[in-house]
Amino acid sequence: MKKILLNIIIIFVLFAGLAVIFLSTKGIETNKFSPIINKKVSEFDKNLISNVENVKIKLDFKKFNFFLQTKNIDIKYFNSVIPLKEIRLYIPFDSITGQNKRIEKIFLSSDELNVKEFKKFIVNVKPSNFKSFILNNIQNGKLKSNLSILFTENMKIKDYEIDGYVRNLEGKAGSFIIQNTNFIYFIKNDNGNLNDVTTNINGIPINSGQIEFKKKNE
Repeated sequence: MKKILLNIIIIFVLFAGLAVIFLSTKGIETNKFSPIINKKVSEFDKNLISNVENVKIKLDFKKFNFFLQTKNIDIKYFNSVIPLKEIRLYIPFDSITGQNKRIEKIFLSSDELNVKEFKKFIVNVKPSNFKSFILNNIQNGKLKSNLSILFTENMKIKDYEIDGYVRNLEGKAGSFIIQNTNFIYFIKNDNGNLNDVTTNINGIPINSGQIEFKKKNE
């Protein structure tokens, strides 16, 4: 009897181990969450249109929670196309097994974009000083972005975070010529920062700069 019980335990452990490896690497493909993904991306901005069809349910072994993943998909924003390297959706366990489909967080990661391509995207954003500066003063460079959207239990947007990097940025602001500019950025709803800023302004090199900002209601 003990030997049979031991064999059952060994088989169970092996099966569980194989299941963890499979879910961590391959995942299980499904289309049940696709409508929710497309809807929630549009809720962040009604002009964002995603066409996710199938996703894979995978296991984050380090955090031991589940997420949905799809790779290499394009999202349309007005007449521009944003190439995404990856979309991840973090979900509670009961959303997989039950009828109530719920998402805790959406993570979108873009491919590296050329500034000229980014200008095609930002031209559709509502007018702002930031938009005017990018369109009129920045000529070259590359950037990469990650966007995380956090949801409440009622699937309402609670917060968001944007991070990434900019490299080899070139531009002009008045009499200032900006070259070889690189930095890492992090932006939330009401604050943000630029770290590891290196640049060359009118031939003067600047290394290890940092900029922090906060947005107030007024």
